[in-house]
Amino acid sequence: MLLCTVLLLHTPILLLTGCTPILRPPPPPDEGRHSAFLRSLRALFLDHNLFSGPFPDALLFVRDLRVLDLSHNCLAGPLPLALVSLPELVSLCLEDNRFNDSIPAFNQSSLRSFKVSGNDLSGVVPVTDVLASFDSSVFADNPALYGAIVRKECASNTFFPSAGSSPAAAGAPSPGTTAAPYGRKFLPGSVSPSRVSRKKGCFSLYSC
Repeated sequence: MLLCTVLLLHTPILLLTGCTPILRPPPPPDEGRHSAFLRSLRALFLDHNLFSGPFPDALLFVRDLRVLDLSHNCLAGPLPLALVSLPELVSLCLEDNRFNDSIPAFNQSSLRSFKVSGNDLSGVVPVTDVLASFDSSVFADNPALYGAIVRKECASNTFFPSAGSSPAAAGAPSPGTTAAPYGRKFLPGSVSPSRVSRKKGCFSLYSC
């Protein structure tokens, strides 16, 4: 049962912005079992909901998908590597979720809009022609991301002082800085109180 209005246009588009649908679990990720509608889907907007859980694997088989907006939810886990194999992808908006791990090496020539800010992504941003074409702001608010594209060096060794060095020289957190586990350091104001409070009550994307 849907708790909001679903708008279906002539071109297959599913728009569920700003509502809380309750969906049954999808079928196993077998392309042959997807409906004709899902295979022909071109744009999917599920932004500004309270969806939680991992990235929906069923979307990885929608080969003609051009626009995907899952922003401003509570989705978590790694970004699937198979995202780089969607050949028609034009816009991918995943900002303000809880995605973690590394960023896949997106290099589709079709990709024109890309946003992953406000997650928990980490590691070096892959240097591809496509990712390098975006402004560094699309990667913002991911404190553990580094590399040439985001203009940030890896500073993990800052928290392992050499013999005889003082805690201050080793990068010990200052009174205005919040320390995070595993050697990360979050800059003051990097996570806004509004974002934290919004993510306290997240609903699951699927209901059994």
